Amino acid sequence: MGVWIVTWVALPLVAVFAGYYTLTIRKIGLLSASSIFVYLQLVMALGTLPVLNPAREADRVHAAVLAYTLCAFMLASACYHAIRPPDTTPPTVTTFKPGIVTVAFMAASLAVTVAYYLAVGHVALFDGLSNVLFGTHNDVATLRLESYSGSDYLFPGYVNQFKNVLLPALVAVTVTYWIRRQHVPYLLAIPLVGAAFVGLVGTGQRGAFVIFVMTVVVYVYMLDRRRFPRRAVSLAIIAVPVVLLATLALGRSSDQLTADAGVLGKAAVAATEFQGRILQTNQESSVVAFRYVYEEQAVQNGSEWGRAFVGILPGEPGSDLANRIYYRFYGTDRGTGTESLWASVYHNFGDVGIVLAPVLLALLAGAISNRVRSAHRRSTLTTMGMAGVTTTFGFWVAGPPVFLLNAGIVVYLALWFLGARLDRREEAELSAVVEPSLPARVTRGAR
Repeated sequence: MGVWIVTWVALPLVAVFAGYYTLTIRKIGLLSASSIFVYLQLVMALGTLPVLNPAREADRVHAAVLAYTLCAFMLASACYHAIRPPDTTPPTVTTFKPGIVTVAFMAASLAVTVAYYLAVGHVALFDGLSNVLFGTHNDVATLRLESYSGSDYLFPGYVNQFKNVLLPALVAVTVTYWIRRQHVPYLLAIPLVGAAFVGLVGTGQRGAFVIFVMTVVVYVYMLDRRRFPRRAVSLAIIAVPVVLLATLALGRSSDQLTADAGVLGKAAVAATEFQGRILQTNQESSVVAFRYVYEEQAVQNGSEWGRAFVGILPGEPGSDLANRIYYRFYGTDRGTGTESLWASVYHNFGDVGIVLAPVLLALLAGAISNRVRSAHRRSTLTTMGMAGVTTTFGFWVAGPPVFLLNAGIVVYLALWFLGARLDRREEAELSAVVEPSLPARVTRGAR
């Protein structure tokens, strides 16, 4: 049954993507907001289509939604960049020197992270490592749940802005400064990087770590495209084992491991689980979610998004839709099963939303991409903000717009804005130093 959908929907999508890659991505860059968004939407679509049942009306509508939204986005994006082609001038990236303000924000973020883990009472990552290394039997699944939705409300969404976004971002910018200065104080750098890593993965959620790793990849790409391939390989060599270790330590694949499994065996199980999470589990969850909102829910006219935004406020429960979807998928509400971006749009705004949303998002992604390319002189701090906004937007494949806020787009926008202000101030100071000598040069030229 699924072969029909793959043949008549998936293959044309791949063909349209090939044209979009040739005409647009090669011009705007491999890692722009538009490009990343299309990559991940295509992965979601190609993983979802084989799971659909054409005999079920909800699945037929789902297939049509996936085909239209992705094609509409690519077409609108191609038109936007054809009308407003990106600036191809290579940027000059200056090195941001961390000062007392940067140190203060890093210290504050570190203090918030430590206070949060002390309040939670455990670090799920450490308990999981204890299971792997010493054979203990900590219930990591429960510890993961208690880390962000325990009985005591510990403002996890606000804390995440510090431990998942601001701290690692400032650490990355600081390490960049040390590397470019060719003097890395390892006694300070290693603890800082370690603290940022524990902040990202300590609660047992890999999503924040994956998004930040991709942010660093985009950051490196924006710093110097020519050296990017070699640096990307280095990042992959570091990041992939860390993700696999975190997968094992956090008990994601404990039911598939045997007591005598060797290192390679455990790594293979972790890799299989992580691959399944990206290419299968999320897609299966999106199918369950779309069936639920299509068959059992009326169009909400934006009210579901409204409840999600209310949930940002301290102490407000917000929407329980993700828990209801998880229950239908796994038979328990001890987790979240987020609907896809397009299911969320359909749930809130129906057919009109599906028609308009991909076009509007294509224009927004194009504006972000062009804004990045037009910044000819920028610092590493500004570049980190740009990379964070680009990656966060590109990773919006599921849930309402609240995802962007939870993923830290406001913090990255602030880094971009503050960095750009400092860039303009520095450029003005340089101009003030050079300007007095210009008349003399002109006079000598006249003579």
